[in-house]
Amino acid sequence: MTDLQHNDYFGDIDFWMLNGRLSKDEIVRQMKQLKAQNIRCFIARTYIGLESDYPGTEFKTMLRHIVETAAKLDMNLFLQAAYMPDGIPTDRGFHCGEYLTWNNGQITVEKTPTHLDVFSPEAVRKYLDYAYGTVWQEFAPYFGNVIKSIWVDEPSYPRMKVPWSSYLAEAFEKQWNYDPVEHLSKLFTDEDGAETFRCQFYATVTRQLEKAYLKPLKKWCNDHGLLASGHLLMEDSMYYTLSCGGAMMPFYKYFDIPGMDVLTGENKFIRYPLNRKFSSPDIHGMQYLTPLQCVSAANQAGKKHILCEMYGVTTENFGLREQKNMFDYFALFGITRRSVHGMFYSLRGRRKRAYPPHVFDYQPYWNEYNMLTAETLETSEFVARGEPVRDILVIHPLWTAAALYNYSCGYERLKNLDWKFLDLLVNMMHRHYRFDLGDEESIADCGVVKDDAFVVGKMSYKAVVLPYMLVISRPVLTLLHEFIAQGGKVFVLGSLPSLLNGVPAADEIAVLLSGSEVIADSNFLPDFAYDRKFTADDPSALLISQRQDGKEKLFFIFNSDHQNSHEFELKVDDMELFEQRNNRLYPLPGGIGIIPEGGSMRVIARPGQCMTKNTQKRCCRMLELPGKWRFEGRSNDNTLLLEFARFRCINTESWSPLYPILAIQQILTEQNYHGIVELKYEILCSDAFENTYLAVEEADAFTIQLNGEKVSNKVIGFHLARDFQKIALPVLLPGRNELVVSRDFSPLTKPTNGLASLYEKLIGCELENCYITGNFAVQNHTEFTLTNCIRINPASVLTGEAVEVNGNLTENGYPFYAGKVRLSKEFVLPEDVSSKALLKLPCPDAAVVVVELNGKRQGVLGWYPYELVLDGLKPGRNVITLELSSTLRNFIGPFHRPQGEYGYCFDGYACPNLNWVGIREADGTPIENWYDHRDVDSSGWCESYLQVRFGITGTPVIQFQ
Repeated sequence: MTDLQHNDYFGDIDFWMLNGRLSKDEIVRQMKQLKAQNIRCFIARTYIGLESDYPGTEFKTMLRHIVETAAKLDMNLFLQAAYMPDGIPTDRGFHCGEYLTWNNGQITVEKTPTHLDVFSPEAVRKYLDYAYGTVWQEFAPYFGNVIKSIWVDEPSYPRMKVPWSSYLAEAFEKQWNYDPVEHLSKLFTDEDGAETFRCQFYATVTRQLEKAYLKPLKKWCNDHGLLASGHLLMEDSMYYTLSCGGAMMPFYKYFDIPGMDVLTGENKFIRYPLNRKFSSPDIHGMQYLTPLQCVSAANQAGKKHILCEMYGVTTENFGLREQKNMFDYFALFGITRRSVHGMFYSLRGRRKRAYPPHVFDYQPYWNEYNMLTAETLETSEFVARGEPVRDILVIHPLWTAAALYNYSCGYERLKNLDWKFLDLLVNMMHRHYRFDLGDEESIADCGVVKDDAFVVGKMSYKAVVLPYMLVISRPVLTLLHEFIAQGGKVFVLGSLPSLLNGVPAADEIAVLLSGSEVIADSNFLPDFAYDRKFTADDPSALLISQRQDGKEKLFFIFNSDHQNSHEFELKVDDMELFEQRNNRLYPLPGGIGIIPEGGSMRVIARPGQCMTKNTQKRCCRMLELPGKWRFEGRSNDNTLLLEFARFRCINTESWSPLYPILAIQQILTEQNYHGIVELKYEILCSDAFENTYLAVEEADAFTIQLNGEKVSNKVIGFHLARDFQKIALPVLLPGRNELVVSRDFSPLTKPTNGLASLYEKLIGCELENCYITGNFAVQNHTEFTLTNCIRINPASVLTGEAVEVNGNLTENGYPFYAGKVRLSKEFVLPEDVSSKALLKLPCPDAAVVVVELNGKRQGVLGWYPYELVLDGLKPGRNVITLELSSTLRNFIGPFHRPQGEYGYCFDGYACPNLNWVGIREADGTPIENWYDHRDVDSSGWCESYLQVRFGITGTPVIQFQ
């Protein structure tokens, strides 16, 4: 067994997306960048845009270079399973999964072409031997040292289907003593006995998945010196769980590093709540049910390393504040390893749209990123110390859901149960109950009653809650009866279950559960004489978790309110409290603290008398810094986005109407056009501009003309990322300039299937936006909008840059800019004020802010509270300078979604462009020839740009002691 399971390092395991043309020099350069930001472990993951012979000789040569470089840099990595279980290639001879269909009373068995039969021990054995063994055999000497694990994504049966396999039928008959085949109609109808059969059927699905897939997976990895790692699929509601996974909680114990993913930014706990694509329990389930299931199962199995893949398919505008905020929230539950999705090797072509945020050295905040990795590492280590403290076990009502789950009725049948269960979890979390979830399969395997406690694996509970359960299993019922007999507390929400193992047995259940307490809702649960008293000015806003490490009690407190700070008081009898910050302990007098907006606090209680709160109030003077800022400069050239162009093909004289570039790509692909295509852009200038550049991808493929003059396509550098190659332009003239670029075009080949796009090499042309870069401002007309963005007319004019600017840079010359900007403000300090002062910034629209005073660096601000102590104030003239880092959002997009900035940017692996174009309405209805109907906004396209704010809005304040 590799030692990763037992060492003291709890840092990130981030996805390094190998999504381009791999080269040895670039691999080394990027790995050194990762190491410099304190990223010591990563998953080497193929992704959309990989240009290799995966998993052939060329790819393995590059992978060997990655492994050898990791050894030299003292880094670790995970390999990916060669193919996801639901994305196996059709030419490998694997036994594919099956599912049942129902049509006019007839049941048929259908096969999936690329889905592994995860119920077949033989199919799984062949899969493991190939996808884990044969493919990576030459790397076996590195197993357990440099290579810590082989990672697998989303093992499941065919999604949103009723699973089937001959192995299921065999297992069902062995467990329940009758042939299921004659009863399969009960999965689709409500005939007599349907609830019993459905409950037994999905229980069999779960057990067979464990036997055939999860157990062999763990054994294969451990036998080869590797950790089993991965995450499951659609854990967010009981409906989704039954539709593709059977169960979730029983499976986590087979991973040495159990994982989950929350790839959406539609969370209520970020600074600016983003528009939601959905309004259903699955979104809230990501925030509560998913982490509770994963962490509870990990707690019961004694797992220390619990991973959450996060941030992907959100927005480029996830800066340090948003990334910390999301990780803190899941750390509250007990997630100990952050897995950033993702660090992308390339931004060329469609890669930049699959899927934001792209976190790497092209992000302007990258040089300060190690501030975030240091902070999350400290949190990771803190929430992994000692053991979790839990009082209550809430039984997961999945088998009740299974009994109710009529496939023909879809989600409607389970909606009420899903919502009621989710409401219970939310209520218990925000009322500060210490609880885990318990699944009936795991309780049957490792549940006992011992010393008046209900024990599941490594965890002991004082009380058990049965929430809205129609079905209960025999092993759980027997343990509950014993628990009640020993004085244990059992609370029943709703009414007593009536089905035992799916079979009606209301009287027997009532007898065995006599002594339990039927209650209306979780508000009636007792507090179990907690060993701490926790109060707050708004108790529901603050969430708290607790661990025990020897004699120390550890509390992690999270503020789920993203708009307001909140004060709390924590009292632990005969213990002294400290806040842990920057790996140091600071006394917390009286146990009273303030947690900033969306922030968190790590609190340690040690034996000793709690210090009395310091109630002395200090008088202070305030100095506001209103008005405009002096523009001191940029780290990068400013940019003008060239997105709209006219085009013509070979042997065509007339130019097309004006289209977005991605629309031109779509038009030419639909026409199956092969040949030269010309693109004509218009650039308007108020004055002449020298030393400007064209930033373009694959510059050597282009022929370029500006105002009729041929321009060399010689590359003289790059803009932001190495994919955006810079070409020097002649002088841009006052008025209208005409830029014509041409290149050979052939449609991009299509992947075999969606998951195959993660590793297949696609051939063809990708037309992309170009940029003019240089020293200028970009002036646009700002339009009215009700969205959370700034709406900008696409007509742009290059002008000179202003000496002074207001705090909103997006609509004042920098609508497409990505980089750092330095703003300064002069102020005069009176003689009679203290030199001790605190700078308080309004929440900046920036990923990170570096503060200087009189030329001396003061510190870096990336999240709340945006304040720091100033060193070097002097009477008279002082200058405060703020260096603001943007994100890539206004440079890459998406620009044209009428609802503004979403926290959801995903439409399947094979179609990353869809959020950037208007090919369909917001509800998914296709818009035929959308590119010819852009004059009026649809729900899927807005011709104007919807950009996020960048800058400082509001008035900074200096507070003197």
